[in-house]
Amino acid sequence: MQCRRYKYLCIAAKKGKPFSLFFFISNAMIRSISLKNWRSHEHSTFEFSPGVNLLTGIMGSGKSSVMEAMCFALFGTFPQSSRGRVKLEELSGGRGETQVALAFDAGEEMYEVERRIEKGAEANLRKGKMLVCTGAKKVNDSIKRVLEVDYEAFVRAIYSEQNQIDRLLSLEPGRRKAEIDELLGLDKFEAARASATG
Repeated sequence: MQCRRYKYLCIAAKKGKPFSLFFFISNAMIRSISLKNWRSHEHSTFEFSPGVNLLTGIMGSGKSSVMEAMCFALFGTFPQSSRGRVKLEELSGGRGETQVALAFDAGEEMYEVERRIEKGAEANLRKGKMLVCTGAKKVNDSIKRVLEVDYEAFVRAIYSEQNQIDRLLSLEPGRRKAEIDELLGLDKFEAARASATG
């Protein structure tokens, strides 16, 4: 698997077609992610630079797993896990403790979030060298404050799962607009406007 640098987002691609997107928040920049026993990654580290970073590799090399790990590092879950398709305890494939560490800049500060899964889940967040907090809920709340986005908004508007882009692009224009409006939560504003004027 290779990581190529482009502008403003991270894309996992196969045969030149994007299948997972990770648009990052405007006030933040992912610097690196390290994975230990995360799906197919026994020990992997990826470093990112400003701009778009492209992950390429053969099928099954773990491109989507890197995207899921980014989401997990930030929010303690990812779409397949939150829907019950994947149990966190099974991510290591029986290899022991799973660990994900993600470094990111937000504003002028550098943060590192680390999450571990073995018999339970542990999390900690550092700002520079200073420990900000420990525990999944406190880390989740702190990251939400720092990034100014919660998990629900993140998965609706920032992170696109594997194969969702192809599905979205294949829709009729009207249906595509409706789905994008729903993803961004704009459909609620339209419904409120219609109620107010109706």
